[in-house]
Amino acid sequence: MAVLAIACLPSGGGAVPETLRITEDGQPKAIILKPANAPAVINFAADELRNYVRKMSGAALPVRETGIGNAGPVIVLETASLDPLRKGLACDSFTVKTDGIRIRLTGNTGRGVLYAVYAFLEALGTVWLEPGEAGEIVPRKPTLAVPEMNLAFKPAFDLRGMRIYDQGEGKAAIDWMGKMRMNFVLYPVKEGGLEERGILLMYGTSHRVSKRMGLPETWFKNPENTNYVAMLNGKREIPKGPANAAQDSWTYDVDVCLANQEGVGRLMASSLDFIAKNPATYLYDMRTDDKFNNWCECDACMKKTPTDDYVIFINQLARKIHEKWPSKKLSLIAYFDTMPPPKTVKPDLSMENLILWFAPISRPYRQPIDSPAAERPKLEFPRNKASWPATDGGWKPFLLAWRDVFQGPILVLDYYNWSGEGQAAAALRAGYFYTRPGVIAADLRYYQKLGLSGSIGVEPCPLKLPNVWNQYLKAKLLWDPSQDVAGLQRDFDRHFYGESADIALKCLASVADTLNAELHTADSVQQVRRAAAELAAGLALRAASPVVRERLNRIALWAEYVALRKELFRHRRAKTSDARKKAAAELSAFLKANEAAIKPLYNEIPRMGVPWWALSKN
Repeated sequence: MAVLAIACLPSGGGAVPETLRITEDGQPKAIILKPANAPAVINFAADELRNYVRKMSGAALPVRETGIGNAGPVIVLETASLDPLRKGLACDSFTVKTDGIRIRLTGNTGRGVLYAVYAFLEALGTVWLEPGEAGEIVPRKPTLAVPEMNLAFKPAFDLRGMRIYDQGEGKAAIDWMGKMRMNFVLYPVKEGGLEERGILLMYGTSHRVSKRMGLPETWFKNPENTNYVAMLNGKREIPKGPANAAQDSWTYDVDVCLANQEGVGRLMASSLDFIAKNPATYLYDMRTDDKFNNWCECDACMKKTPTDDYVIFINQLARKIHEKWPSKKLSLIAYFDTMPPPKTVKPDLSMENLILWFAPISRPYRQPIDSPAAERPKLEFPRNKASWPATDGGWKPFLLAWRDVFQGPILVLDYYNWSGEGQAAAALRAGYFYTRPGVIAADLRYYQKLGLSGSIGVEPCPLKLPNVWNQYLKAKLLWDPSQDVAGLQRDFDRHFYGESADIALKCLASVADTLNAELHTADSVQQVRRAAAELAAGLALRAASPVVRERLNRIALWAEYVALRKELFRHRRAKTSDARKKAAAELSAFLKANEAAIKPLYNEIPRMGVPWWALSKN
């Protein structure tokens, strides 16, 4: 079967051969046929199909479990064996086909059936640009004519997802993920929505050792607990932070001494207890510390590299999880000190329950990951006796080394949309608000070439800043990385900004250039402000729908925030603190004055009033 890109389906209301009419003059002409005792995701697929057909035409198609007695068109929702497992992961292939008076929406999985419904709706003109009703375009057509179809879709990657920051609008992001054919989320949302969309949940205890070990929130106040933590520079101690940092996972994060059997037992028991209490968890997240050069240096631990020590523990935990829950998966993370692969032990893949999470947090995003010009982050791994290879830059060598060691599913965690500038990771030249789309495309093409199993992004929720284009693009390319990026962007911009696309893109490009160039000068501040002023002037002269105007206002707000951030960065090394204090006060005043507008747009901006610039001296 030919594999066609989802984005290539018709997105407008052009003329089509009328082979089947499923509605006519606002009245139903077809029925929706679903299996008897269908699972939740197929029932939801039937509801989504019915709801959107009604939005388009006004007609409510009947949903039945049998088509007996129906002489008109039938839309059949069904599963079939289209593709086998790939490295133990289900492939969400699906087909959309017309067959006489039947329209068959067939999935390799229940999820695939839902995706077939969305692809069919796209063929009728529906578009989903961003989370929420404002992000969808639903054509109004009282008569819906279905052209002849014979389409097949097979995803390039089996795990396609995001890390959700839930601000009460996480359900809208989850809903959008389903429509964009993403099937994997890191962390749940408050209102759910995962089961009916078939979205797989990666959930665990993050980086913080107290959560990983099941210790109380006050664990750092008990000196006896230092026995569990890594020895660094001859001492076992819990890092000390500001008095108000009791909930700060960065401040009180430290790795565990895996030579301490009581500590290892706590990790095992806490992990099994967590999975038991969170049965929706598909992939249990067992992360390491959120710092580097922080692995235990006691005599017992020094006999092994950090990665060897970690993999030995992961293999033990994987066996315990498999005994209780054979279908559950466990992650091991290549992150900071565990970025180099193990030297003396291999991950145990015999149970088929391990997934490698490759997380290059301090990776720069100026170039694709396989670019020879990729920058080398200024990190060292002395305990692993590993250094950056002299023959290549960036993170590619470590990814290739892990692929040689780990033959199971590999999931890449990327930070394309992460607000890294000014935070800890950005100090290592990591994150940018506006990654170049070509970098995303090149990365995914390379990951496909390597045979990796997926990609998950650290994405702000509810994706309301300009980086929604990045995530839209990535969602499309996760199915077919060979698609034309320029064409996808033209189509997106036309729908998203309408006739104001030119002024929106000009402002975005100016801001993105200064961010990606890491310019913190008076000229860079003025460049951003000039771009924002031109956007405001252009907006004043044009008529725009309320939805488009709101999107343009987001850009203006973002540009002013970037200008204020850059003004603060410009004075961060000033000999006197007056200029720095003034810039900090201006930024804080802006955040306070615009808190109501900013808070629904991005999860991290409102809380930046204090942490990084108040505590950092450099």
